[in-house]
Amino acid sequence: AIIISPEQMMKPGGDFEHLLKDQLFISHLISIVIDEAHCLTEWGDFRPEYRELGWLRYVLPPSVSVLVTLVTLTKSTITDITRLLHMHKDKTLVIHRSSNRPNIKISVRENKYPLNTYTDLAFLIPAGFKVSDPPLPKFLIFFDDIPDSINATFLLCKHLPPEL
Repeated sequence: AIIISPEQMMKPGGDFEHLLKDQLFISHLISIVIDEAHCLTEWGDFRPEYRELGWLRYVLPPSVSVLVTLVTLTKSTITDITRLLHMHKDKTLVIHRSSNRPNIKISVRENKYPLNTYTDLAFLIPAGFKVSDPPLPKFLIFFDDIPDSINATFLLCKHLPPEL
């Protein structure tokens, strides 16, 4: 198993390009797995390597399958991904499985404070939280960029006891 980002995979003259020209390597290649494939369409504008992954269909032998996974699968997303990856309808199998998880809840709250203060996230760690208190519920926050996620982490850490 080789785990590689699209940027490294599609880098002209990069190490992965050399591997794709090595017949011994190709003969051992079973499949290409693209996780979170919605990024092909959603991120393709500012990370063009995602849109270039279809090039692999021309380089790899037909025996190498392509597995594409994503949670938010719509008909238009399937159409876009099959077009971008040059997948043939007669050789494509789409398997739908429910992503319903009763232990996971989606919560949306209206912001009351400026976004760059992250103050609206303070409810996640109650004021006065102590190490001896019951564990906090797990949570996951999505951000559009890395600096925002780092700044929010700093704010949340300030609400934790020093030993945590």
